[in-house]
Amino acid sequence: MSPPALADLLLTSTFLYLLQVSSHLSTLLTNTDLLGPLSLGILWCSPALPPPAPLLPQEYLPFLSFLGYVGLILLIFDAGLSTPAALLLNLHNLAASLLVGLTGILVPIALSLALFHAAFRFSLLTSFAAGAALCSTSLGTTVSLLSGDMKKSRLGVVLVTAALFDDIVGLMIAGVIANLVPSSTGGGSGIHWSTIARPILVSVAFALGTPVLALIARRLVVRGRAPFPVVRHRMCSALNIKPTHVHLFVIVSTLLAFVATSHLAGTSELFGAYLAGAFLGHVFAPQDEDDHSENPMLETFTSQISNKLLHPLLSPLFFASIGASIPVDQLFAVQLPTAAGAMVKSHRVVWRGIVYSLLMVLAKAISGVWVFVFWKKAKPTKSDKKNEESDNATLTLETKKPTAAASTFINDAGPETTPKSMSGSNSPDVDEPQTKGLTNAPRNGSSGPHTTTSRLPTALLLGLAMVARGEIALVVAQLARPLLVDDQGGLGGSEEPYVLVMWAILLTTFGGAFGVGLVVRWMKRSG
Repeated sequence: MSPPALADLLLTSTFLYLLQVSSHLSTLLTNTDLLGPLSLGILWCSPALPPPAPLLPQEYLPFLSFLGYVGLILLIFDAGLSTPAALLLNLHNLAASLLVGLTGILVPIALSLALFHAAFRFSLLTSFAAGAALCSTSLGTTVSLLSGDMKKSRLGVVLVTAALFDDIVGLMIAGVIANLVPSSTGGGSGIHWSTIARPILVSVAFALGTPVLALIARRLVVRGRAPFPVVRHRMCSALNIKPTHVHLFVIVSTLLAFVATSHLAGTSELFGAYLAGAFLGHVFAPQDEDDHSENPMLETFTSQISNKLLHPLLSPLFFASIGASIPVDQLFAVQLPTAAGAMVKSHRVVWRGIVYSLLMVLAKAISGVWVFVFWKKAKPTKSDKKNEESDNATLTLETKKPTAAASTFINDAGPETTPKSMSGSNSPDVDEPQTKGLTNAPRNGSSGPHTTTSRLPTALLLGLAMVARGEIALVVAQLARPLLVDDQGGLGGSEEPYVLVMWAILLTTFGGAFGVGLVVRWMKRSG
């Protein structure tokens, strides 16, 4: 085995170091850590840029992309592990997730058909292929945007579930697209019923079977019926096996089992990773609701995998691999056929790409309107009326010199606090983002933080978090590339539709992440 060349060693080491630098700078500037690695992947790894790019040796890129996909699986697993089972199985949340996901699928396809076919005069099949590529949601981007306790909030649960639904449908559409592509013998191979039915049936079976399996496993854990306790204790003592080692073994074995079975059964391995996390999150959850201790599996995953491996290396590698997959050289000029049969270079793809990208941002962001349907206003309580009267009395007294009675009234009123009934813990229709700085809304005489004013940033956050397309969109676009060709009257094919899709994937992934960062910063400042 010969050692790597010095230039390759230095460039690869620099790339791994810059992943951390770009992630830190991105967090400072945009409040999201994924835009830095995404930009680094374009600038450092993309073979589409002029020399000296690509700086990263291309033979290393497949392995680094593979590690990035492992990071994606771990991100999804972390989201499932952090999700409270009560929120995940709540019927209101499931209905909201389904409607958000359906809106994020149907609206992009409808707008793509309208723009591509009616305005740009592309064929219906080309227009559908473009909409199919843009109907998915980047699950890795969505999960990475949910930092801290936001994963445990109702918003996080609805968002991740809707993104999972979009990805499953996106992978199903990818199978349909692959069968629509004409073969070398002419004509498509046809769409078999199993292409559509199998992913749906398998996903439903996994979604229904996992809670049953989790209930059975939790009973065994609660009762503490571990086989051969004496032998197990002696073996652990002799081999110096600590609880952390056991937890890691359980995490890895459960994750591998769910990912492998879901893939072999015919659904997305990302769905299996999320179910694996939700399974362990319920099985090892604290028994007492008043117990503030963390799930031991979540603590071990966070300390041993997330903090040491996932966020420092694997997650940035995943977003860098997305950036490396974008054909930047085709975004600014495209060859178009003329009436004489010749091909001429045109730059109209730039303005068309920007228009289509803005339309695709709107197509996903509109799914946030469901917040105004499912996030209900909390009804005013007696405590709210007392607080409002206290506020009005305080405002009146500020204009006058307080008397002794007035001073006594102010002191008896005490500091203003949010009533317990407004916390949302007892009402499934009221959401409480559980992140620091996001729970309090400005007081303006309303009944509390759960008003139309506070629902607006929640709707923006939900809609913008669904905007980023990312990995699944790139996969579908590559499969549909033979369909994303404009052949006007047999004058020769132009890849303008494919380039427009690449524009939309790039700008929506950047714009969605950047928009979420701005909304989160706005909510923190207003809170």
